Amino acid sequence: MTALTDVLQISPKALEQLNTSPTASIILPAHNQTTPEWPPYDPAPQRFIRHLGSSRNPSPSLDVDEPMSYILDDFDNLHISTGGPRFFGKSSGILLTKDTLELKNICMGKGPGMSPTNGVRQPLANPFDVPASEYPTYTFPDADLIPILIDLYFRHVNRYFPLLHRPTLERSFSSGQHVVDRGFATVLILVCAVAAKYSDDPRVMDDPDGPGQSPDPHSSGWKWFHQAPMVKTTPLTPVVLYDIQIYALVGQFLQASSVPQACWTVVGIGIRVAQDVGAHRRRRREVPTVEDELWNRAFCFDIGMPIECDDEYWEHPDPKQRWRQPTPEKKPSVIAYFNVYIRLNKILAFLLRTVVRICRIISA
Repeated sequence: MTALTDVLQISPKALEQLNTSPTASIILPAHNQTTPEWPPYDPAPQRFIRHLGSSRNPSPSLDVDEPMSYILDDFDNLHISTGGPRFFGKSSGILLTKDTLELKNICMGKGPGMSPTNGVRQPLANPFDVPASEYPTYTFPDADLIPILIDLYFRHVNRYFPLLHRPTLERSFSSGQHVVDRGFATVLILVCAVAAKYSDDPRVMDDPDGPGQSPDPHSSGWKWFHQAPMVKTTPLTPVVLYDIQIYALVGQFLQASSVPQACWTVVGIGIRVAQDVGAHRRRRREVPTVEDELWNRAFCFDIGMPIECDDEYWEHPDPKQRWRQPTPEKKPSVIAYFNVYIRLNKILAFLLRTVVRICRIISA
């Protein structure tokens, strides 16, 4: 309001003078305001930052209503919490804030006067907790049909596009994990939806439209696929392995459906979600765990090909016998096909880029 009042008090004659001579100056009416007296400059950065930025020992002449004082107070209490494992690139603003806080700690130190509990109310560790999503109400296939669909999935799909580990999935199903775990429940119902395309059991199809009509084979698996969320229901929560597997399974189902173009969008979202937790920057251990290799299967870009070892040889009571494919020269792992398939696709991608570039040059 002060600046607006000053402008209103400028006379028309003064405005005309400023218009004809841009270098002319206009003296505004003085106000009864005290100019903040900043502390003198101290060439030592540590003493200067502490003297200027400390909100606990402000200068007596500094107006506490100044916005800068509030910013400094908030900055003193600022901390970073990602709420779980997250990946931030070098250009991320989060890393800039992190470096700023580290520089602040180096310059200002952590003396007794700078203790965060020294008369300052501390913020909550996570004041905006993301509410957990409710467990979805899934209508699973009949209990006797689920093992059949699991077998069909691993014989017709996972053999060529390895995503899941059969012993782990079967153990989780047998223990009833799909009843209490939302992520695994979604994975299981999508496995049933994908495998339904390879079954002639009428129960995998939608009910007929009318009496005397036969079920439509094109409807196989859709009644289970429609129950699964296309995207994360809680996008603010950290990503887990099940989330990446869900996007891959949705893409597998849509690719073999009447709307295959939709799988591009879903797979694109899945790639971005995987990057959120740094799946493309994970370092492989010398002796991986089952979960490590499942992450590698779900997102193997930039981190190496899946291990050429069949599912039944991942686990063994003797740690030295784990991840050992017996007589690989006589019985290669089924994963060897997938790895060669990926290499061939890289060659195809290179050829496509080359042909498109040549076509652009010719057309120009």
